Amino acid sequence: MPAVRASDKVLISREQMSETERALAESIERYRSLFAYSPHAAFSLDLDGSFTDANAVAEQVSGYTLEEFRTKSFIDLIRPQDQAATMAAFEAAVNRSPQELETTMWHKD
Repeated sequence: MPAVRASDKVLISREQMSETERALAESIERYRSLFAYSPHAAFSLDLDGSFTDANAVAEQVSGYTLEEFRTKSFIDLIRPQDQAATMAAFEAAVNRSPQELETTMWHKD
């Protein structure tokens, strides 16, 4: 059953919503799995550059716990010689330009 417009709202059938919700849940689960089980350190940042999440590998290689990451901005952990390139890549990513970057960060100790 197609979506129908009622005044300024779009009504979608339960069947369509269930399919959409299922697809979204599957997509989220794939992302979480890729993030959690990546053999590489992986982080999530908000638009200000503050950590919102980090996988177990990130915790192991950096010495920081997830709670500690969440109190920091990513740039505070990047070595000075890599900060300019790292910040440029972050700003480009915020502007929806795909980025691939290898950089050096400080270990907690």
